[in-house]
Amino acid sequence: MKTCLLGVSLLLALACIAEAEVRNWTDATGKYSTRAEMVEFKEGRVHLRKTDGTVITVPLEKLGAADQQYVRQVAAPSAPGTKATEPQEEAAAGIAPKPIWTMDLAKMKIPRGGAAGTVHGRDFVVERAELGNNILTLRQGKDFFPDLALTVFLFLRNGESPEGKEFRVGRKPGFGASNPHVHVQWREKPGDGLPEREMIMSDYAMVLQFGTKDAGKIPGRIYVCLPDKQKSCVAGSFTIVLDDETSEPGTGEIVGKLVLRGAAPGGTVWVGCLGKNPQGKLEEPGVGIELSEPSPGGTSLTWRPRNTILRWDKKSNSGIHKHVNRPPGQYLVFARASHTPPNASQHVFDGYFDAKWVQIKEPGESVSVDLSIDPAALGSLEITVRGATREPAVVCVPLDAAGQLPFPDAAYFLHMASAAKLEGGKALVRFLREGKYLVAIGPWERGAQPGVILAAAKAEVEVKRGATTKVELTPPPAVSARPPITPAPRKPIRQAEKETSESGLPDLQVTQVYLQKEGFMRALVKNSGTARAANFSVAFFVDGKLQSTRLGMGVKPSEQSEASAVRLPTGTHAVKVVADPDNQIQESDETNNSKEAVLSRTE
Repeated sequence: MKTCLLGVSLLLALACIAEAEVRNWTDATGKYSTRAEMVEFKEGRVHLRKTDGTVITVPLEKLGAADQQYVRQVAAPSAPGTKATEPQEEAAAGIAPKPIWTMDLAKMKIPRGGAAGTVHGRDFVVERAELGNNILTLRQGKDFFPDLALTVFLFLRNGESPEGKEFRVGRKPGFGASNPHVHVQWREKPGDGLPEREMIMSDYAMVLQFGTKDAGKIPGRIYVCLPDKQKSCVAGSFTIVLDDETSEPGTGEIVGKLVLRGAAPGGTVWVGCLGKNPQGKLEEPGVGIELSEPSPGGTSLTWRPRNTILRWDKKSNSGIHKHVNRPPGQYLVFARASHTPPNASQHVFDGYFDAKWVQIKEPGESVSVDLSIDPAALGSLEITVRGATREPAVVCVPLDAAGQLPFPDAAYFLHMASAAKLEGGKALVRFLREGKYLVAIGPWERGAQPGVILAAAKAEVEVKRGATTKVELTPPPAVSARPPITPAPRKPIRQAEKETSESGLPDLQVTQVYLQKEGFMRALVKNSGTARAANFSVAFFVDGKLQSTRLGMGVKPSEQSEASAVRLPTGTHAVKVVADPDNQIQESDETNNSKEAVLSRTE
């Protein structure tokens, strides 16, 4: 058995807790464990004496959830050596003692220590507190989906902040429109997939307090008791680390204004920031908003902590875009707008309404970049592809002021997000700001430089305002000679299953349909076949109507890809997701490409 814990240091022996228990202790990753007894818990650190007499110190958050719960039960904050703390410091003082379930607000005395209790009948310790769109989420678990969570919908007015506010909700026969709603989330086992959810809108009791923002953080305190069958109850303190604050050492930010000059017919605006992470891999955090929303705004958490934030003001037809926690390097910051009706196919890339290459030179630097969306100041690009090709689209990427592409692999990375659908040998990008671009088409092959994937054919073009620039691409003869794929006839399920292992064909299956925190629809598509699936489209239907179609990435056998779509309208809706709706991919089973789910979005 491994006998080391992450981040521990040796200490002199400390005073023992009476009747200390020798037990196994495991770190939060589950990789390391040791056998020891707890000596003391002080200032957020657990002192353990191992069986050989060595005393080690472990930060509480480095321990597994079960060990954190044990510490909470054995050493309450009132134990010797634990001092009283200010509210914003309570979460660092350890875990609060297990709260008592009650519906009497007078008895809800919020204890010192990090928020903890029980959720859906299981021990719960708040490992992360999140705040977005006035929705508070207290979660436990390291995965994208939490193992356990409480989500509180605050229902504040547009632009209103919860800072300094207190919410007191007493049990009553019904619920007022101004009362927060609480959702309980749980997964039966870590990694089990989508969490189960129970919505609680009345007959619960809660005291919820928010402090004021300081250094990118908002402290909070809570005591909530729910009427679910398991009587979930959580109390203590938490700290929200705001997504729009740069808190990672050695990083900078890009921030600026975004102005809409004239209406975007589709009513959708989004921004993105292409760059490399600290490991040198390309990422493109981006966020879109629907201007018809009551309070437009959103935050992309896909590449957390390198988040992208967009806040919009309807009165001025402008907003603020912000890209935080970016390491020094070059970045492509861009703005787009939708000119496609919401219920129509969105294969067509609407173009870069504005795009600028910028550089963060030093850690901590804040770079200012203003963008504008001006439909009257755009040109278009028409690409003709000579010869047959299996590629469904052509990619278009802005060049920098020197006419260069700072990242040789940017075209491959963006060949989905910046693609124009290829039909009849032609692709049209209808809306592009003036400037120079690289247009390219696959198949994509590894270049001489490690990790760089290059296009089979590419060309540099210059787009002029009010004009259509034309360019031709000719893939290599070996690629051009390939005949287009003929969709396979649909087979009975039993016959298709029998042939799956022998056909050497892909098999696309939609395995999950769910919502991201901001309400955007998502789906996971798995390739259960025995061959790689080329690029394919994914269609999202809401209540039987096509909401959007997204071009999906190619998927290897046994792997899966995430497809994203626009926000789900407010309310409860039947959502159906179909992979390869046009039957362009020849599969071993053509009957299992869709999945349905009932999803709810609450403002």
